[in-house]
Amino acid sequence: MVFAIHPYAAPDLLGHYCAAPYARLWLRTREHLQSGCLCPSIIVDREQCLVATFTNLNARGERSIPALWITTEPLHLLPRALTEEGTQLAFVCLFSGTKMSIEVGYWDDFSPQLVDGLVDDPAACAAARARFKPLAWTALLMGVAKLKGHHTLGLHRVSVPHAVTWNAF
Repeated sequence: MVFAIHPYAAPDLLGHYCAAPYARLWLRTREHLQSGCLCPSIIVDREQCLVATFTNLNARGERSIPALWITTEPLHLLPRALTEEGTQLAFVCLFSGTKMSIEVGYWDDFSPQLVDGLVDDPAACAAARARFKPLAWTALLMGVAKLKGHHTLGLHRVSVPHAVTWNAF
């Protein structure tokens, strides 16, 4: 009898488990840090570890497509001072889209990663948060307010004025 075993779950000849998933995770994290865009985020629900990240999904042109991504984050790994509801955080984001969406001028999706969870230098993390314009934080708060407390996981298109979204970044 032959069993199909997923290569990442199979031990090698010496009985060691393959490190490929960790290598892919490391490469993806490296890509986020090298090529990603810095986006403002805020803790919206401490109990459920929910964080909202704001961005503009515009890929080209002069229109704005404001969006929030709600994720669960391992807040227990952050310094206690950064785990309160309403705390501002920085996320680094990569954008993705289909050929059709890119031709029309927008991204379909973005994937945020928490800077404070990737970088162990508190000063560098604080510097990342300080890089945002005040208008970026305003746009984030306006977007979160549009959810009216319904913080479901995933991507949410929100209504934030064009002038605010466009000038936030």
